[in-house]
Amino acid sequence: MQKGLLYMDYGLWLLADDTGRITLTGWSETGSDDATSAAPVRTDHWPVYALCDGREQLPDCLRELGLELAPGADLNDLDKNWDVYVRHTDIASLRTALDNRRAAAK
Repeated sequence: MQKGLLYMDYGLWLLADDTGRITLTGWSETGSDDATSAAPVRTDHWPVYALCDGREQLPDCLRELGLELAPGADLNDLDKNWDVYVRHTDIASLRTALDNRRAAAK
């Protein structure tokens, strides 16, 4: 995703724990897209965010946060304890929304 002289790359994925709770975690990277720039690239590893308590709540939760499945991703992979990759059009606003949800739950 290009934004002026900065770019951001990221990876986000869902996991289900033994209780059926669905979580999201990932990473994001920022830096300069100019090969001659001295701006350092920074990788930010995200904490684990609780999204919902079960699969039946997941579609509403994904819609509320503006998340969509990445190409080739399958929600049934959660049953196998596999990562299910998702994407978002504005990663910074997603992170803010997740942090706000986490703060409100405390």
